[in-house]
Amino acid sequence: MVSVSTQRQKILTLAAAYYRLAFDSKLKPGKNYIPASGKVFDDKELVSLVDASLDFWLTEGRFNEQFEKKLTKTTGLRYAATVNSGSSANLLAFYALTSPVLGKRAVKKGDEVIGAATCFPTTLNPIIQFGCKPVLIDVSLPTYNVRAKDVIAAITKKTKVVFLAHTLGNPYEVEEVATFCKKRGIWLIEDCCDALGAIYREKKVGTFGDLMTLSFYPAHQITCGEGGAVLTNSAALNKIVRSYRDWGRDCWCAPGKENTCGKRFDWQLGELPRGYDHKYIYSHIGFNLKMTDMQAAVGLAQLGKLRRFVGKRRENHRMLSKGLAKFEKYFILPQATPGSVPSWFGYALTIRDNAPFARRELLEYLESNNIGTRLLFGGNIIRQPAYKDVKFKIVGKLVNSNVVMNQTFWIGCYPAIDRNCVDYIVSVFEKFLAKYR
Repeated sequence: MVSVSTQRQKILTLAAAYYRLAFDSKLKPGKNYIPASGKVFDDKELVSLVDASLDFWLTEGRFNEQFEKKLTKTTGLRYAATVNSGSSANLLAFYALTSPVLGKRAVKKGDEVIGAATCFPTTLNPIIQFGCKPVLIDVSLPTYNVRAKDVIAAITKKTKVVFLAHTLGNPYEVEEVATFCKKRGIWLIEDCCDALGAIYREKKVGTFGDLMTLSFYPAHQITCGEGGAVLTNSAALNKIVRSYRDWGRDCWCAPGKENTCGKRFDWQLGELPRGYDHKYIYSHIGFNLKMTDMQAAVGLAQLGKLRRFVGKRRENHRMLSKGLAKFEKYFILPQATPGSVPSWFGYALTIRDNAPFARRELLEYLESNNIGTRLLFGGNIIRQPAYKDVKFKIVGKLVNSNVVMNQTFWIGCYPAIDRNCVDYIVSVFEKFLAKYR
């Protein structure tokens, strides 16, 4: 009789062989479409995914436990709570700050929250959904980030939170912002969804603020397919995040576990009778945003490749800058924030005001030559139809946000791109621009 372990090993060996047959190929520039972003994986991810599926533990389990532990070691933060997306991570990070547990520091409806006018919607949406006042400031070019001095100038007595992303993996002046926030008792959420592995002033991004968020969508530095995480050094905030993530329950038992607290039937909270089952006591109006163990299994394998992935992104970004430098007459090329070492998410280009062509014309040409393009997320977010009835507080003029909306786009620098791809991309730009030279 064949044992379960023997059969399992056969399946995993076949999974590795299947990867080599089905997936082991490189991009062929000119023939294959070169996406702006995408997943990069090998047989280890596939084997890990199949291994988790054979457990048939369909919610959080042993792989997620390992993944969360490895995330804390990778980021340098004490606590990690995985979730089902980066958008959910942003939602939970913000809602955690509204918890009554925080007393006077809890965010309340009508409080001001500072963000960037050029952003991804789900950095902004939780602010609006809860009922706070979004205060938006302009970004600077060519970093596509807000400046610390502009953040500080926007702070008032009503400011409770600063919620900013490191745009395209390029850190903003987060140390300066964090220092000011701590002095004023203002919460800082670092949206690091695009920036895992980035450094600012010799410190990892995510370690400056009160909460860090990550996304594991396929476009990002590592992927679980879908997924994200909220990280913090605060035990109190970690507990609140997990409560909001897990239906708002007061209990902190992991799925399939009972009585972690040792007094499951000896609690009295709210107006419930003493002894009400702690697994069904709710201290927050929460959600259900957990990651599955199969997603965590993929992320665990990916995390071991993070250093190589980030290094490759930096290398590709350098090669693109070198190759496209001769076209600076037409484009503003991206620059790292001084004092930073970005973990580049993409390669941003802004078409200069005096360029003899329009963005659409160029993007259609690039796409027709199998080069993927993306706009810089929401552009000037207040111009999006979803926000037409939202009452924003705008500090200063959103000059650069409008430039981004009208003239900026980005192309890929993710790890599947190599020198042949970069050479091809530069050659396509060369052909397009030849008629204007």
